[in-house]
Amino acid sequence: MYIVRYADDFKIFTNSHQSAIKIFHATKEYLKNQLNLDISTEKSAITNLRKRKSDFLGFSLKSVTKRNKIP
Repeated sequence: MYIVRYADDFKIFTNSHQSAIKIFHATKEYLKNQLNLDISTEKSAITNLRKRKSDFLGFSLKSVTKRNKIP
């Protein structure tokens, strides 16, 4: 799992959809219960970067194959 954060925006990267779902719900609950913060439903989603892009801080992120390996 990797976390990229800038100010109040962050992305969490993981290698499986199952762990992404668990991390998403755990993060949502932590922000609500511990910090009394709600997440934006328009900006929050689980995305497969091999199939679709995701925007973050003005950049489009997408995984690309490089020499038969995914970086």
